[in-house]
Amino acid sequence: MSDKPLPQMCIYHEAHVTIEPVFGERLELFRSICKDHGFKAANLLMQKDRTATAERSDKDTFCTGHGKGDLYGMIDIASRMTDLVAHLRGQGFVVWREKIEQVVHDVKHERERTEGDVAVSEAYAKGVEDDAV
Repeated sequence: MSDKPLPQMCIYHEAHVTIEPVFGERLELFRSICKDHGFKAANLLMQKDRTATAERSDKDTFCTGHGKGDLYGMIDIASRMTDLVAHLRGQGFVVWREKIEQVVHDVKHERERTEGDVAVSEAYAKGVEDDAV
């Protein structure tokens, strides 16, 4: 093999594993298994309307892992994802989906709020419809 570095395929690889929804002790076990494989369980809360309390989604549970943007990063994340899926299945979790994405563009913007953003947020907080703003 050459000593030359491999060219970047993308900025980084991102892998997702989606399972049947779990809660309580099973969710804690899922989080622990994910961590063992370098993945992080998503903590998504759903709020049905402005007055409802946010609740954990009952649609699915998933986790995300990252790898470098070169071929070695792709091999690494694919291997860790394969091992994670086998570990989850071995613990009785129902795996619905596994995928790896190549991220070619990822720009994070400052979360500044303009006066217009503030006005819209305040209007929603008062229950005013979007077209009235």
